[in-house]
Amino acid sequence: MAEEASKEWKEIVDRVICAWSGYQLGIDFSSGGPDTLAKDEWFKEVVAEYILTTRGLKADDLEEWLNNVLYTEFNLILEDESVYPTSAFLLEALGYFKHNDRVRLDQMLNSLPSSETVREVNRKSRPECSDEEEDMEMDDISENSENEPADVSELPCHDS
Repeated sequence: MAEEASKEWKEIVDRVICAWSGYQLGIDFSSGGPDTLAKDEWFKEVVAEYILTTRGLKADDLEEWLNNVLYTEFNLILEDESVYPTSAFLLEALGYFKHNDRVRLDQMLNSLPSSETVREVNRKSRPECSDEEEDMEMDDISENSENEPADVSELPCHDS
């Protein structure tokens, strides 16, 4: 029973993270290096576990923890101020999940954009550029990626 609940909670966290456009843009740009997709799966699992097992967790504390993981594992700083609202959303969802309030939990999850919508918005938010410009800019980013965190607001366009 506990394993089933844990699996369901992980699916909820996965849904929230898939709707998190700033984070997804970082994933699109492989901000975690060649292991970005594996790190993405790991991140979803560790976030679900951390929230479920940390007693008395507040949105501020979760925001700080998420920012630390994003910087450490993905070399990513989200400047769109989305980490705190995502933290608060996850904790509110946890409350509904723990109290088996499926109606409110479903309302929350249904209010999120689909992963397809997030990808489309992220794609459209990038400026148009030629393939040659993109290759040159991606080379510049690769050279700096070892030392500096990715600032996804300054990355070139990239079609997935």
